[in-house]
Amino acid sequence: MDDPSPAHDSILDPLNPAQREAATMTSGPLCVLAGAGTGKTRLITHRIAYMVREGTPGSSILAVTFTNKAAREMRDRVWRLVGRAGVWLSTFHSFCAAFLREEFPTIERSSAFSIYDDADGLALMKRVLQDMNLDPEVHRPRQVLSRIGRWKNRLVMPEQALDEETGAVDREAADAYRRYDNALTEANACDFDDLLVRALLLVRDNAEIAERWRRRVTHVLVDEFQDTNRVQYALVRALTREGHHLCVTGDQDQSIYSWRGAEPEQFDAFLEDHPEAGLVRLEQNYRSTGHILSAASSVIACNRNRIPKRLWTEAEDGEAVRVVSFRDDYEEADSIAKAVREFESEGYDRTSMAVFYRTNALSLPIERALLGDGIPYVVVGGLEFFARAEVKDLLAYLRFLANPADVVSLSRILNVPPRGIGKKTQQGVIEQARASGQQIGEFLRDADGFSAFPTRARKALTSFAKRLQELDGHTDLPVARFISTVLDLTTYADYWKAKATKAGSLDPYQNIGQFVTLAEEFDRVQGGSLPDFLAQVALLTDLDRTERKDEAVSLMTLHTSKGLEYDVVFLVGAEHGLLPHAMSMDTQHGLEEERRLFHVGVTRARRRLVITCAGARTRFGRAALASPSPFLDEIGLDGVEHYGDVGLRPGRDAEDAFDRDEEDNPLAHLRAGAPVWHPDYGAGTVVTLRGRGRGLDRKVVVNFENEGRRTLILRHSQLDVREDEVW
Repeated sequence: MDDPSPAHDSILDPLNPAQREAATMTSGPLCVLAGAGTGKTRLITHRIAYMVREGTPGSSILAVTFTNKAAREMRDRVWRLVGRAGVWLSTFHSFCAAFLREEFPTIERSSAFSIYDDADGLALMKRVLQDMNLDPEVHRPRQVLSRIGRWKNRLVMPEQALDEETGAVDREAADAYRRYDNALTEANACDFDDLLVRALLLVRDNAEIAERWRRRVTHVLVDEFQDTNRVQYALVRALTREGHHLCVTGDQDQSIYSWRGAEPEQFDAFLEDHPEAGLVRLEQNYRSTGHILSAASSVIACNRNRIPKRLWTEAEDGEAVRVVSFRDDYEEADSIAKAVREFESEGYDRTSMAVFYRTNALSLPIERALLGDGIPYVVVGGLEFFARAEVKDLLAYLRFLANPADVVSLSRILNVPPRGIGKKTQQGVIEQARASGQQIGEFLRDADGFSAFPTRARKALTSFAKRLQELDGHTDLPVARFISTVLDLTTYADYWKAKATKAGSLDPYQNIGQFVTLAEEFDRVQGGSLPDFLAQVALLTDLDRTERKDEAVSLMTLHTSKGLEYDVVFLVGAEHGLLPHAMSMDTQHGLEEERRLFHVGVTRARRRLVITCAGARTRFGRAALASPSPFLDEIGLDGVEHYGDVGLRPGRDAEDAFDRDEEDNPLAHLRAGAPVWHPDYGAGTVVTLRGRGRGLDRKVVVNFENEGRRTLILRHSQLDVREDEVW
């Protein structure tokens, strides 16, 4: 009698050999190099499920990634495999926010701290520089904040920065760092960099806290390791006793965020720190066709500073990659609109198509061309929901009510809606609160402190204090109901409704309604306190906020495209000075990051890839000559077709790039007298054709039996040739 077939293993059977090797290697440090489209998320989730099944408590596993969307996807997959096992799946910043809320009281700091986004940090830095009487042309707030971010990423604290710098301007920047840090502490706030640094310092410098968390978290998995900075790497090493049971996964070839402190060399550092670590390469791609992968691999192989790997697939080679050179960016844009229609006729949905570019400035001609052809599109990365003024104001109200020390949030809403509290009064409130030794929120709730202000200001401040006191009695409500109460008592919703009536647009008022809906979903699905809700909102990333319109082509920068995939990708502006960008191509490090960015764009494509460049591109209203990107010479010849004067090798006419199949289309052979059928107009006969040659861009005049004469463009006419009749 034959042995029964082995039972299906839902955790390991779906994995390929390399994925299975990594999933079952659960002891000690592990490095997984996972190329684009190689099933990295599947590996991580199945590895977690395998550990849980083999006896590791889910509550002792921490998996960190970079977007809430990715964390939710991992969570859902893990739940499907092993149920709600208590695994901690989070972004770095969300984990650190929760960690600090739990541990700050142990060092006598309040757990009700605010999380400042970039705009809040900028507002605070402007205040700091103003108090220092520094020249804003010498010390620009954004540049000073960027420098502070670099100091923090190197774990250089304010006093160290002051000791390091010797020049007058540098020492002023270091002093601004010290004052900014003090202002954050005074406001009981953390910016995004602070969340990471404060968490690391607590683990590194407090043995009791470190030991408590090491017992609690025994296994750590880091997704997108190439996007981490030194602080993040140091934090996960500290949590895992210098890397014991630490698994890092990602792709050096997709490291494109050096301006955020990310370093592709993190993989090299990890392997140097852990010579005993396992190393697994995921190279089988499940996303793209063979020709697309060949082009991607050929380009990225030109980077010197990488651990070698080469993507491969069992899928077909597919259609050739098209490299097309146009006379200018307007011809390029018109051809992209034409190509969208062509790909639609082949069965691709508009939502499966995307246009990528290096900078947002390249989108305007493309937007105009798509509009002109009636093709809906969405620009991904425009003004996001949480960046809109009405939403920022409402968030400021909530943050100030949750954290009475938050002076930045107070400054935003003290005179919104207008209450007659001018900037001079606002500054006076802050100064008097500081002099009294009270938190700003405590000072404002005490109407007796307003005696020094003029009558009008005193009356306005007293009214504001009364509203705060009334709201204090409603803080135990569910978040959505509390927000509605805030809107009522502050008259903020009425303020925007009145403005909308005058402006003829209800968008801001409707955005407030959307915000309340978001809070209702939080109450229903997750629940928690107002600080919990505010933390969730503050830690949303740009990618998490991406909204896609139905039936629209997506337009976005190459940086935004990371993590996404489309059937059809147009990568435009592949020119010297654009890609690679002029500001990044002067150093080997910068050039290699630009090449990785190009590689990211190429590997977003599943089925069709079109790369374009132009001989002239309009900048600041003038056409400037352009030359093809050197990356176009690196993609090789196999599976690549060139159109136009690419400047690298002979190619066919650019106009042929999207017309090469027209000879096979019966509409290309129509002549007067041909019987045709239209889905709306019914039967008809061709009267004449207008235009040169046999292209599908010609116009056709048809006399329909029931609808009379209609003039149509062949390409979009929806006509069928009635071949059963003689003509």
